[in-house]
This record gives sequence, C-alpha cells and structure tokens, in this order.
Amino acid sequence: MDKILPPLPPSDADSLARNKFDPQFQVGARDFWKHNHTEHITLKEPKKCEHYFTSTTDGVACKKCRMGWVGKELEVRDGNLYIQNKRIEI
Repeated sequence: MDKILPPLPPSDADSLARNKFDPQFQVGARDFWKHNHTEHITLKEPKKCEHYFTSTTDGVACKKCRMGWVGKELEVRDGNLYIQNKRIEI
C-alpha cells in the first residue's frame, strides 16, 4: 500500500529564521532542514540574444540560444525571421 507523505516544510530564508512548529509538517523549518544541504538560486534576467535563425522541419530556431517557433508561414533570410515578406524584430 502506498503511503502519502506530507509536504516538505518551506526552506526560504524567512521560514528558516522563524522556525515555528507547524503541525502540518510536525517540525519547524530550521529543525527539519538543519542537516540538509539547501541551495537558493536567484533568478536573473536572461542575456539578450542577437538571434541567428535557421529553418527547421516544422519552423525556425536560433543557432545561438536555441529559441524557436513552429509554423509554415515563417521564413528565414540571412539569419533574420520573416512572416509574409515582413522582417520580424525579436
């Protein structure tokens, strides 16, 4: 029989500083995480890419950052993206 586990306590800085006992988790956040490695990742704005597009089987993709779109109306000329003969700036 499968056992449903309770959710993990939060590991953000505020929760670790408070360390209040939470009946849902049966322990305070700091006590729960004190012997575990926690890594906090700060999200940053992605670097702006100077896209160079190439055609794929179902659309286009940038050779530098791998971003792409799907669609038959997409056209690539000299690395630039066009739709109905109009250049699209991205």
